[in-house]
Amino acid sequence: MSSKTQTLSLEEATFEIHQACIAAIERRESSPFFFITGAGVSYPPIPLAGHIIEHCKEKAQRHPALSKPQSGTTLNEYSHWFSLAYPQPHHRKQYFEKLISGNYISPANFRLAHLLLNEDPDKRLTNLVFTLNFDDFLTRALTTFGKNHVVCDHPQTTARIDLTDGNTPQIVHVHGSYNFYDCRNLANEIANAAELSLTSQSMPSLLDAALRNRAPLVIGYSGWEGDIVMSALKRRLAGQTLPFNIYWFCYIPGSLDTLPTWLKDHENVRFVINTAEQTQSSASTQTEASGPIASAGSILTSNSISKNSLPAHAVFEALSRQFSIPAPSISQDPLEFFASQMEKTLPQDDPFSEIEDIYQFRSVVRTIRAARSSSTDRPKEEITSTLEDVRNAIRSSQFESAIRIAGNAPHHISPEQRSELISLLFSAATSLENTPNTETLAYDAILKIHPPANAPDADAISAAHARALTSKAEIDYDQKRFDNALTTTDECISRFMNSAIPATRDQLLGALTLKGAALHSIGKTGDALKTFETAITLQGPFSQNPAEDAIKRVPAILGYAELLAVSDKTESAIATIDGIFKINTAPLPAELGAQAKVLKANFLYRSGQHEAAEKINTEVTTTQNKDHNQELAYWIRAAKYNQAVRARESGMNIEAASLFQSIKQELQDTASPRTRTILHRTILNQSIINVNLELFTNALSNCDELIFLLPNRDPEHQVFWETALYVRGVSLFGLSRTQESISSFETLIKLYGGSQESDAKRRVARSYLFLCDGYASLNQKEVARDWLTRATAYIEENFPDGGNGLSDLVNKAQTSINGPSR
Repeated sequence: MSSKTQTLSLEEATFEIHQACIAAIERRESSPFFFITGAGVSYPPIPLAGHIIEHCKEKAQRHPALSKPQSGTTLNEYSHWFSLAYPQPHHRKQYFEKLISGNYISPANFRLAHLLLNEDPDKRLTNLVFTLNFDDFLTRALTTFGKNHVVCDHPQTTARIDLTDGNTPQIVHVHGSYNFYDCRNLANEIANAAELSLTSQSMPSLLDAALRNRAPLVIGYSGWEGDIVMSALKRRLAGQTLPFNIYWFCYIPGSLDTLPTWLKDHENVRFVINTAEQTQSSASTQTEASGPIASAGSILTSNSISKNSLPAHAVFEALSRQFSIPAPSISQDPLEFFASQMEKTLPQDDPFSEIEDIYQFRSVVRTIRAARSSSTDRPKEEITSTLEDVRNAIRSSQFESAIRIAGNAPHHISPEQRSELISLLFSAATSLENTPNTETLAYDAILKIHPPANAPDADAISAAHARALTSKAEIDYDQKRFDNALTTTDECISRFMNSAIPATRDQLLGALTLKGAALHSIGKTGDALKTFETAITLQGPFSQNPAEDAIKRVPAILGYAELLAVSDKTESAIATIDGIFKINTAPLPAELGAQAKVLKANFLYRSGQHEAAEKINTEVTTTQNKDHNQELAYWIRAAKYNQAVRARESGMNIEAASLFQSIKQELQDTASPRTRTILHRTILNQSIINVNLELFTNALSNCDELIFLLPNRDPEHQVFWETALYVRGVSLFGLSRTQESISSFETLIKLYGGSQESDAKRRVARSYLFLCDGYASLNQKEVARDWLTRATAYIEENFPDGGNGLSDLVNKAQTSINGPSR
């Protein structure tokens, strides 16, 4: 990542935004912010650009002018295929009408509408939204909440927007809406719409005016160069310093990679990312840091989501918590809400005039309030109050409170109440951000809910318990609490192995896959193999669509293949991977396909089939990733990295150096922790190549750069610290900076002398021997002998077979001490 790019966590960003708003409220100033929203806010009811491209590609196959887009940008590809599939503007409008009209409102739009209610002026964030979306979801959500608002969806309606009004919610559709013929969705239409008019009011000029004294909170938008928003931002950032920072919320850290430098490196732009890491095998951190990426890595169960994603609804929920927004009136007191809404339509000055009240709505209002009075007068059951408290906590995005309240629910409740309580707990658990212990409490609460014998919801409760156990085990696996993960997966397996319920068997498959990965992580290879075999042969169905059952087994197959290779059964591992590509009952997800290919390439290389391995890696590196799928992006980069490693291992240092430099330039701006690990590996490889070429100054620079980039010395980064210290010591020794070299080697032994990793032991042993040479070259013979004694003891204990040449190095060190200094 560029040193100029400034990133924040969600918690840090919402705190800063809240502080700025409070200061504005205290000074009676208008809000410092407004929202800019993109397609991510209306997903999933409205598909994202990548899905629309695939639909249009399929529809356009019969077009006589069928061709590929000239430019590889998402905007140009989208425009190209959309115009071929729907060449008539009216048909494009109809396409969006079909997608949008009557569809359900996305959760993110409901959360955004909730923030716009402005019922408490002391908790006001903003009332202004500029959106690139064509749908009316936000309008419908505000109407559902009973909030009047203003909509501008055409350049001729920009006069409706009053930027000095800080109360009424105002929505600006910068590219139009599906209600209008000229909604802008092709590249030329977007470019024309982005042009600034000097003679008339336009969408760009309206956005420029908003940007003059406010800063946007950008959510659900990937940033298409040349559209109205990016053009306006570029103009504003090129001008005077902004009075407030722009906060750009990235769905995934990799989203940063596609944004232009003028945006990423601006001093007033903050990028908000979720740096939690996707579940991955701990074995991948135990391999040689400079070697190929060979672990199956991701363990995906049916409960897995991208743990470092930041969906739009999660951003709005965090803002809602920060501003302490209460649950909306319609959910707190629905009958009074509807009575009040109806009352607003009636004349207020003469309640006895029946002429204006021609439909006798006052009678309806009285009926509603009578029903409300009857409802509130009846004593509530404890569970009814508990459920309502949980609902209100979730409505206010107070998920931790919801879990705590639900955990104290009474045990004797109806099937409908059990079902709702479980649903609420799952909803709260999956909405939490980076609080695994609280999430575990939710699953524990679900596991305490038991139906009586022969209850009609017994099967549903079993499926919920299986999901809770698997989710709980996945948390323990993520936290490297492997013994806990094994205990929980064993409980799930023993309870549900004979279940015939598809949803329960799906969780059972996930539990077996997690158990195999956990056993592998603690070195129990044989037990892990048997567990993966059980998972692979487990009979379905795992869902309502049995055709997908084979795909659901793929993560277990990948883990099994990796263990076969670790057990020197490489040919069997290759055959196992090949079996994945023979699945024809359902399409193989691109990320799983790429992962399988990278593993197969490693297995082929290990078996000496270098040309075949290189061909597969090249196939992966040229894969198109139109949806910015982070898992797929990782494996594409892993394949590129592995190609460079193989070049270095083949002695092609110059070629490898060029490949690693290319990877480094590509990854400099990445914010994804897992992808940054590839960057760390790349820099380490550069240092090794430079040592091999005796370019010690360059190697030293590489090591210092890596040490600077590493966040801390936790076990996750041990292999990098330890290897960097070793290469640094060797480089300093090669530069005759002996005292500094000694310091580096002594630090390595002090920090990592007790490591049980075989590669680390070898570097520790060599560090001992370098210390012998170093002190001998300084004519400190006694100190050198002392280090030689320690080196000999360490090597005899850890390498009784001589350590592949280490014994010879001991003899050379002995000669160095007793003879002339080298």
